[in-house]
Amino acid sequence: MNDIPMWWLVLSAIFFLMNTILFLAIAFMVFRMAQAINDLKPKVEQLVERVDGVTEKVDTLATTLQSTVRNVSEKAQGVAGTASIMAQTTSKVFERYAPILGVVLTGIKVLGAIQEFRSRHGHRELETEE
Repeated sequence: MNDIPMWWLVLSAIFFLMNTILFLAIAFMVFRMAQAINDLKPKVEQLVERVDGVTEKVDTLATTLQSTVRNVSEKAQGVAGTASIMAQTTSKVFERYAPILGVVLTGIKVLGAIQEFRSRHGHRELETEE
């Protein structure tokens, strides 16, 4: 039979010893993680309750906002309708008085032109007299 060399037995012992230490370290870490998870569980549950409360408040706020927007929209439509009616009424009144207004504005422009002509003509006469 073949004998197992001593170096192989030493190497195998070191390997098995390292595996045992690593296994114990992993077991210890899993145990610590389980404790940490158990410690965090109540905090997470409180956080979930808070998030649920915030969600309910946001839902209520969204409903209130929706009704407010609806009311503002209805009022804005009413104001726009009123403004449209006023614009139509003003347009009809303006159409009624537009010819008179046109004659008055034309008269004002003609008077302005006559005054300008007289002022220029008067300045020329004063310049020629000197």
